[in-house]
Amino acid sequence: MKLLLTETTLAPVQNYVEKCAKSGDKFHVTIKKYKRNRSLEQNAKLHALFRSIANHTGNTVGEIKDYCCTEYLGDKCYEFRGRERTRSIRTSEINTAECADFIERVQQLAAELGAEASLL
Repeated sequence: MKLLLTETTLAPVQNYVEKCAKSGDKFHVTIKKYKRNRSLEQNAKLHALFRSIANHTGNTVGEIKDYCCTEYLGDKCYEFRGRERTRSIRTSEINTAECADFIERVQQLAAELGAEASLL
């Protein structure tokens, strides 16, 4: 179950947690601070930028997105089957403020490459 914890939802959440605890089953509970992920408008703008750069360079949109995510958002380390692995941080993992900064950096790249300005 995933939910937003607020003053209004606190009592029902407490009741649910107590019910789960009394059931005899074990549960894993994670609480993390809410952050609003990038907006749909930001996502649309990013993909327009990626397409513009891809059209200009001859690369695929996926290649441009991968390059930008690695270059500007960095990598995330994880372990799988006993081996450390890395992958690019995804745009779905960043909040609106981080996305605004990311968009600025991708726009700067597009301008440096001379990508079609009407999409910027």
